[in-house]
Amino acid sequence: MKFIRRGTNNGGQPWGGFWAAADPNINVTAHKYIHVKVYKPRISPIKFKLEGGPKGMLEIFSTNDQQTTGAWEDMVFAFDTLSGNYPTCAFMPDFEDPLTMADDQVIYFDDIILNDDPNPITTTGIVKHASFEFKIYPNPVFDVLNLQLNENMKQMAIFNLMGQKMFELQNVKRGATQINAANFPKGIYLLKLINDDNLTSVKKFIKK
Repeated sequence: MKFIRRGTNNGGQPWGGFWAAADPNINVTAHKYIHVKVYKPRISPIKFKLEGGPKGMLEIFSTNDQQTTGAWEDMVFAFDTLSGNYPTCAFMPDFEDPLTMADDQVIYFDDIILNDDPNPITTTGIVKHASFEFKIYPNPVFDVLNLQLNENMKQMAIFNLMGQKMFELQNVKRGATQINAANFPKGIYLLKLINDDNLTSVKKFIKK
């Protein structure tokens, strides 16, 4: 997502950001941590807010401070004091109060994930970056999602944007594979493959 953050010359306020209806609702009973990747031109505080749930509204700063500019960085928000479903979320990627920035700036954010991990996701560690390609079709899909694999896969999994695993299959052979997506709720999903060399590749698809 590209977000144009207004400066004081253009009526900007500390709480400049966005809100959205979450469908499905954000369930923080079992999963307490929301992750958001940001790409910013300056270092400043970042806030995330949940609204409309059983405990009302909670607006919090990230547990980790932004460390870099001009590069993607994972920010973590701990909603460990809440439980239940929350239908509305808001994200404020530049919560400086009072706002001192005069000119507008462009901020990018991506990969909003709900999970159980309080640690920022980094590009270092055990997981290797993808180095293989595969095909999925049709996209959007109504009933059956088709995959064309060029090699054997150790694992296949599908996640919704809340980080919930919707489907998993082990030891998938190369060639054509079909997944029954008819019962998936409408929305955006991530299909993750891990091959026999422990390399990972991910594609997004839409369920209509």
